Amino acid sequence: MSLIILTFLSKNVFELYARRWRIENKIAELVKFFSLNALSSPIVIRIYMDVMLTMVADICYRLFARDICKFEDTTPQTIFSKFINVTGNVEIVDNEIIVQLRKNAHAPILISNPVFRKSYEIPWLNNMKLKYVWV
Repeated sequence: MSLIILTFLSKNVFELYARRWRIENKIAELVKFFSLNALSSPIVIRIYMDVMLTMVADICYRLFARDICKFEDTTPQTIFSKFINVTGNVEIVDNEIIVQLRKNAHAPILISNPVFRKSYEIPWLNNMKLKYVWV
């Protein structure tokens, strides 16, 4: 009987530790990539705003990574270095916003993705269309 209880308790301890470990890893990731430990103001309200904006940025990176095959579980730092930190130009021509991105080693992954091959209307910009072009 005590072996069953010990097994049950150890399973719960391992599950609890695994959840805690994931949370600690997430906080370490936010501190490292988003410089969460370099908050901009000592005022408490401002610190809450910094943390909230950091979480919003992390969610944006996660949503972006969700659309990229085989990169769904990567860190924001990896997503930034491979897909976001690229040179390019933004032009507004008539009713269209054209984002010209320079091709790099990971550009074919984005080019082949249907999300990045079509244009999107942006309602809060008078329905201007957003279009990606790789040069």
